Amino acid sequence: MDSREQNDYLPIFTHYSLPRVSAIEVRDSGMNNTTRYAVLEDGSVRVLRVYENHRDAAKLRTEHKLLLRLRDRELPFAVPCPIRTASGSTWVEAPSGKPAALFTYLEGARPAGERRDLAAEYGRTVGRLVQALEGLELAEPPAYPAYDELLDTPPMELEAVAAAFHRSPALADAAEDADYLLRKLTSLRNKADEIRGLPRQLIHGDVSYANVLAEGNTITAVLDFEFATRDLRAMELAVCLAEQLSVPGALSANMAREMIAGYESVLPLEEAERRMLPFLVQLRKLDVFLHFWRRHEAGLDPAEVLIEQTKRSARVSRYLDRSSL
Repeated sequence: MDSREQNDYLPIFTHYSLPRVSAIEVRDSGMNNTTRYAVLEDGSVRVLRVYENHRDAAKLRTEHKLLLRLRDRELPFAVPCPIRTASGSTWVEAPSGKPAALFTYLEGARPAGERRDLAAEYGRTVGRLVQALEGLELAEPPAYPAYDELLDTPPMELEAVAAAFHRSPALADAAEDADYLLRKLTSLRNKADEIRGLPRQLIHGDVSYANVLAEGNTITAVLDFEFATRDLRAMELAVCLAEQLSVPGALSANMAREMIAGYESVLPLEEAERRMLPFLVQLRKLDVFLHFWRRHEAGLDPAEVLIEQTKRSARVSRYLDRSSL
């Protein structure tokens, strides 16, 4: 990291009662937000997160209060804990105007996405997370809409997305896949009543290889609760399935079944949840597609990122059209 970028982050630390920052390092991180690792003069490490998706205080409150509540529960894995500033807040405004927060550092490494040997462990972890979140309520209203609200997307909006793919030379390579995904979203409306009748609770909403840490064959931490909301309980498993199946070369019925078996060793699916699971996986990939479409429209991602996410989403959804879980 160059000194100019480092100086952009150093003012954030003046809000905290911490030892002096010796270095700010770039390490592994996700796609949606900027993550940096602050090495303090006592040798300890804190994780700095600068939010790129929003500047919404309500969303920050929901995420941070949930993490603080989970901190007090006995969990078989760690979760990040927001660190309070000297004034008691869990986030500050960075010099860029974006929200920024410091979190505890957790040991472990993000596993490679293609590690099929972790399939059952992902399932068990998701099941345990669902159990940990069961019955947990927050005073704040959900910060993010439930996945099934995607089924209410106005047809005019979908038509506008399709037209943009066909109009833009930069997106033409993914236009056919975009058309397929938009048709799939329209067809899933026929299952809206069954989907919306499934049990609901708070869920993480984004568990995948990109948001966990592992040591050996054990998942030791679940990260990134930014998208936590009240949603369909089975979406927690559907999201993890969708993201693991999205890894290039990882489309595998055996892997999916191992993940489901791992989940059910902790928390058996209801019959209706099991029946709707393939459609929930498709719903997740449709949500990812539209999420990256909106990021592209906002100028946050180049066309290449949107094209990749569109093709991945279409590949998984088409697989489920012809295969069973």
